[in-house]
Amino acid sequence: MLKNILIIVLLILSGFNTNAQSQNNKIIENMEPKILLIGRNLDVMKILKDELAQFNRNVVYANSNETITELLKKGDINLIVIGAGLPDETREEMKTLILQLQAGIPLFMIERTADGNPAKMIGFTNEKAILWKIEQIIGKMPTKK
Repeated sequence: MLKNILIIVLLILSGFNTNAQSQNNKIIENMEPKILLIGRNLDVMKILKDELAQFNRNVVYANSNETITELLKKGDINLIVIGAGLPDETREEMKTLILQLQAGIPLFMIERTADGNPAKMIGFTNEKAILWKIEQIIGKMPTKK
C-alpha cells in the first residue's frame, strides 16, 4: 500500500516537473533577441536579414545614423552588430551614437579580415544571439583576459 502511494506521489511530482520544464522551454523559445544589423549596403543587409530569419532571428537593419537613432528610440533592440564593410570613421561614429543613446546595449563590431565578406555576419550574429539568450538565463558570461 505504501509502495503504491509512493509511486502515485512520484508520478504526480514528475508531472509537475514536466509541466514546469515545458513552461521553461516556452520561455526560452520566446526569448529571441531583437538584433540591429548595421552595414554599408541596404540590399546586402536585406539578404543577411532574410538568411538570419532561417534561424528564427528577429532582425532589423540600418546604414545611417538617422535610422539607428529611430530604431534605438523605440527601445526594443537587444543587441547590435556592426559590419566590417563600413569605413572605420563611420563605424566609430555609429558606435559613439549608439553608446550615447543606449549605453548598456550589447554592441559588437565585426573585425576586419583579409578574407572578409558580408556572409560572415551570419555566423557572427548567430553566435552573439545565442550568447545573449544564455546570458538571459545564467547571467553575464565572464570575459577572457
